Amino acid sequence: MSSPEPALLALDFDGVLCDGRPEYFATTCLAYRELWPEIGCGAHLDAFRDAFYAWRPAVAHGWEMPLLLHGLVTGALTDAEPVSTHTWGTHRPTLLAESRSTPAELGGLVDGVRDDWIERDLPDWLGHHNFYPGVVPRLQTWLAQGSPQLAILTTKAGRFVQQLFEAADVDFPTTWIWGREAGRPKVTLLAELVAQGHAPLWFVEDYRPTLDRVTQTPGLETVCLFLATWGYNTPAAAAELGTIQPLTLNHWHLDLKDWRTPAASPASAPAPPSHCRGR
Repeated sequence: MSSPEPALLALDFDGVLCDGRPEYFATTCLAYRELWPEIGCGAHLDAFRDAFYAWRPAVAHGWEMPLLLHGLVTGALTDAEPVSTHTWGTHRPTLLAESRSTPAELGGLVDGVRDDWIERDLPDWLGHHNFYPGVVPRLQTWLAQGSPQLAILTTKAGRFVQQLFEAADVDFPTTWIWGREAGRPKVTLLAELVAQGHAPLWFVEDYRPTLDRVTQTPGLETVCLFLATWGYNTPAAAAELGTIQPLTLNHWHLDLKDWRTPAASPASAPAPPSHCRGR
């Protein structure tokens, strides 16, 4: 089944365009050592990398990352528990209370250590990111032809997105990047874009709860929703999607009008992720 191409294609960043898990973990370790120096400065934090990656799909915001690592280091989060947004949600309030910080303070801490890292060694920071296969050339093509209009809706600070785009030679207009500094959830931003007359509007996101909130919001029924199955999600997130369309990386090689068709054969899957500067 084909469908009209979008006038506006709204994209999440982390988990849709870019795999930033190595950077997230490294930044989180730096923040954790400041937040809990009595633990973080003596622990071998790298031992928790794989568990951190496994739990990453359950986490929605950057400020939660030090809490996630704390839960793993202290054993509050165990392998016996299923990785899910529900499980994470039951632990987060206790971990937040133990931090004696607010979400805003934790977000400022994470951004601060990231800014320091960028200033200290930008190439090293960039090297901790990988754009997913096929993403960069397709973005460049869309931007060069001026269609569809592209927008980035992300909980990441917009300045970090801009740094990564610049390093990948993606000339993305900053006025179409809505980062955390916008101060509004993605559902609200989508409603604003709909109200401005952007239609058809498509939205690609890897965090299933965000897509579910869109489906439950009056006025957003016309937004075509896609779950990026390669991103930060679990197999359970792709179950019983309803009106949400599953999207694979192979779809990036298809015309937009064919995105609502079954994915291309896995045998034709693209090469492994490219470095953000290597394209």
